[in-house]
Amino acid sequence: MNKVKKKGHVDNSAEAQLKILFALFRENKPMKQIEISKSAGLPRSHVNYHLPRLLGRKLGLQSNLDGNDYYTLQPFILRDEIFSDLIDKVSPLIDTISKNIMFDENDDVEAILKDNFSIFLKFLDISIE
Repeated sequence: MNKVKKKGHVDNSAEAQLKILFALFRENKPMKQIEISKSAGLPRSHVNYHLPRLLGRKLGLQSNLDGNDYYTLQPFILRDEIFSDLIDKVSPLIDTISKNIMFDENDDVEAILKDNFSIFLKFLDISIE
C-alpha cells in the first residue's frame, strides 16, 4: 500500500510526492530539503524519504553546489512555452467537456468541470499504464 510511516505519522505517498513537486514548481529555484519541507508543509523525514523516489523516476534533478544538495524539476516543466502549448492543446478539450456535461442550474459548474476533467485525466493515466 502507498503509505509511509515516519515518527508516528502516516502520509499518502502520492499526495506527499505531489506536494514536493508542487513546492519545487511554485518556488521555481533550486531548493534544499529543508526548504522543500517548509514550502510543501511536510516533515523533513517525508521529503528525505520521497525525494530519492522522485529522482529515480526522473521527476526531479539533484545538483551539488558548495557541498549542499539542491533539487529542481526537470527544466522543460518550467518553460513558459511548454505551458502555452499545453493550454492551447487542452483548451478545446475543456470546451468540449463543458459543452457536453450535465448539471443543474444551482450546481457549481467550475467545480463540476474540475472534477470531471480530473477524473478524465486519471482515466488517461490508467490507459497509459
